[in-house]
Amino acid sequence: MRVRATWMYFIEGRTQSEIAEILGVGRVTIVRLLADARRRREVQITIKAPLVEVTEIERELETRFGIEQAIVAPLSDAESDPGQVIAAAAG
Repeated sequence: MRVRATWMYFIEGRTQSEIAEILGVGRVTIVRLLADARRRREVQITIKAPLVEVTEIERELETRFGIEQAIVAPLSDAESDPGQVIAAAAG
C-alpha cells in the first residue's frame, strides 16, 4: 500500500485525500505512508534545469555584490508577466 500511495502522490499528482478515498483509508494513514516512504529513501526527488541554473545565478549574484539573498525568478516564456513571477518568488 505504501508504494501504491507513493506512486499516486508523486507520479500521478493525486492529493492525499484522493489517495485515501481510493485506498479506503484515512488521510492520516496516507500522510504516514508517504513519510515512511521518505524515511526508507524510496522517494528520490531530483531538481533539473532550469531550476539548478537559477540557484547558481542567485549564488553568483550574492557573492559578486555581497548581498545576503538574491532571488532569481525564471519566466516560462517571453510572454509571461514578470510581475506575477516576482511576486510568487518573493512570497
